Amino acid sequence: MKKTIIFTLFFFYFLLMGYAQKRVEFPHEVVLRDTLNKKYSSKLFYNFGKPIIIEFFASYCSPCISQLNSFKEVYKDWQQQYGVKIIVISVDSRNLHKKTLKMIRKHQWPFPFYFDNDRKLTHKISALGGTPETVIYDGDFNIRAKFIGIKSNSAYKINKDGSIAKVRVHNNNKYRHLACDLTRYEEVLKKITKTHVD
Repeated sequence: MKKTIIFTLFFFYFLLMGYAQKRVEFPHEVVLRDTLNKKYSSKLFYNFGKPIIIEFFASYCSPCISQLNSFKEVYKDWQQQYGVKIIVISVDSRNLHKKTLKMIRKHQWPFPFYFDNDRKLTHKISALGGTPETVIYDGDFNIRAKFIGIKSNSAYKINKDGSIAKVRVHNNNKYRHLACDLTRYEEVLKKITKTHVD
């Protein structure tokens, strides 16, 4: 009996603590489609007061693929270190959904994907509507950074004989082993989590 009362008290304590914390909602409401083609409201984007990265993606955009592959490599570490959640918004048209779904399975990207076929959310958030575009929010859904394009760790040069060679760039960054240099994203996450802790 004593254990039941203690358990019940703890249960109600944690329940009340959950309700006591004000949940900040995502500022834009748009109906998207998930990978199972079910409707999903962007108002449900939430990460318990921790940072969220929204990545605008298109299946025909090779820098987008490089970016997501680079994010995939650091995602577990960043989740542990910064508590971040990455959400991918596909701006592909409906006729490219199958291609996008195959791509998600092939690359085994661990992020939730949503389709914004009409680009309603894209137009509300995005600076130019291009891809890739990254928007980083703090836990209260304040935009802390927007990045358009990627910072690649490789480039191409033309040799004297006219051949083209791929060369590494940005060799001093800790992400040099990835296709993209993710330093600027991590710097924003560090600032957000430092501010949140202080």
